[in-house]
Amino acid sequence: MIKHTAAGLFFIAFSLLPSVAFSTVFDATWSNGLSFQKDLIDTTRPLLGYDENLMVSLKKVNQTDVSFFSDIDYAHGYASPGKHPFEINTAYLEWAGLAKCVDLRLGRQRNYEANTPVYLDGLKVQSTFKDRLVLTGFAGRPLSSRYSNESLVSRVDTTDLDLSLRADYLVLSSRAGIIYQRQMNTGGTLAGHDIGFFVSHDFSEKWYARGNAVYNISSAAIRNFQVTTSYQWSDKLLLDASGSEEAWKIDSSSLFERKIYSEYREGALHADYAFTDKRSGSLGVLLRQFNHDSLGEEISARISVEPVSLMLRQDFGFGGAVTMADISASHRCTRLLGSSISAGLVRYQSPGTGAPTHMAYSSSLSLDLGPETAPWGVNLETQVMRNAFYEYDARAYINTVYRFSKFYK
Repeated sequence: MIKHTAAGLFFIAFSLLPSVAFSTVFDATWSNGLSFQKDLIDTTRPLLGYDENLMVSLKKVNQTDVSFFSDIDYAHGYASPGKHPFEINTAYLEWAGLAKCVDLRLGRQRNYEANTPVYLDGLKVQSTFKDRLVLTGFAGRPLSSRYSNESLVSRVDTTDLDLSLRADYLVLSSRAGIIYQRQMNTGGTLAGHDIGFFVSHDFSEKWYARGNAVYNISSAAIRNFQVTTSYQWSDKLLLDASGSEEAWKIDSSSLFERKIYSEYREGALHADYAFTDKRSGSLGVLLRQFNHDSLGEEISARISVEPVSLMLRQDFGFGGAVTMADISASHRCTRLLGSSISAGLVRYQSPGTGAPTHMAYSSSLSLDLGPETAPWGVNLETQVMRNAFYEYDARAYINTVYRFSKFYK
């Protein structure tokens, strides 16, 4: 089924591309996977799972560049309840350089530039004036995708129209912009109504800062804001810092439960250091405070020196106390074989005085077959998990990938 659909999309794309173009670039990536799992944690998954993915891009070059891109999935056992296993994630035609300053994109695409990123069937128009002012508009019907952010799915499923307008203005080393987004339900009622602001500035070649905020017009409140800065201390050391606050967020608190925050705020520090041209290391610390029915806090740290990475995390308050540790390592054994291994340990206690303490662990082994630069590859992975409620769960995956690229004149 997926091959017939892909062939139809190729025919449509080639038919619409102008024949006056000078050259054509064709790129494709085809991957498939087979999984076996004794899964007691997620009982909706079948014993056997199978998936296919095909990504194709075609581009003809002339005074006006015309291109086609598609990303198609067939996933037995991975589709959301009530969703068909066959899914077209993206499929759009793009015209670049119309009237030397206008770009058009028509079809199924993702709007990353809105206050709430969303998949949609619609039209994107972008125009650039004198390399300083960039205007972007999106309009279409939002879609819930297998890859959608979980916190957006319920909102998207009932939304009939998404409209967003964005303006970027560049002056020397500064950039500022505004984003307006409006989402309409069936019957014309508002599903979302936001306006966002962002600004960035390069103080020097080594130091830059960025800030952004989203204001919800319906509730007359700031929905989220974020500030980040980065400083290149030396040729080997890069420092980053960030702070943010959001009105809502969905996140995992351990391997076996999920937290839904009504609001959260966090701060993070991160450093990257290059020991040699081939080996680097990093250190990151994250502090987060979240609130649902009660206040909770989290502190986590990650340190890595290639090829080993270690993560430690501690939660307090809402959802119970959670202590987590995870270590992973990777190694290229030979030209044809790469490997990675990981192990994790979680100790968590449910809320309440005298609540019992539970232990859980996970481990995985992954093998990559094939040269790193080859257009094909095979990945084999096994996972084992255990916690106090479900005993042992085991999973095994086999994934293959093939890439093809061709230039026609």
